Amino acid sequence: MQIQKEDEKTIIRTEQEKKQNRTTRPRKRKNILHDICLDNLKKTYEQNLIDIKQYQKSIRKISYTYIDVLKDIKYNNEDD
Repeated sequence: MQIQKEDEKTIIRTEQEKKQNRTTRPRKRKNILHDICLDNLKKTYEQNLIDIKQYQKSIRKISYTYIDVLKDIKYNNEDD
């Protein structure tokens, strides 16, 4: 019975996400800030306010945090 309730919750959540075009789960502040930073970088690059070298340098900082997270996930999955 519990499994059925969880499945119904999941279905309801995914339907809400589709209708709202966004996730219903809360996001971490760090991820929100990264998204804002990436969006700002993209806009400044598109407006030719920075060159490709500056863009790469700035985006590299954020990228490494994601790489570290992905490595941790990979190693945790290998331990199982």
